[in-house]
Amino acid sequence: MFTHFIAYDSGIAQKQMQIFLKDVLLQLLTPEEKSTFINTIIDRFLAVPNDMISQKSIVQALLNIEVSANELMLYLQKGLCLNASDED
Repeated sequence: MFTHFIAYDSGIAQKQMQIFLKDVLLQLLTPEEKSTFINTIIDRFLAVPNDMISQKSIVQALLNIEVSANELMLYLQKGLCLNASDED
């Protein structure tokens, strides 16, 4: 559903699916299931460049369904092999 209605769609359909996902579907998941779902989306759409979608749109969608900015930053930090203690 995320792939079809959010990643590859836009406009009102995308906005309505984000609301449905946030208010209905994610409420039915356990914290572990929700984390797995979010990580799967991040791995699929943000790990590598994709000419078919806007990664900015994916980040915005994740923020709209209330994935914390901190969670996204931790993923990017881990994916880029950056540590907060790394210094040049």
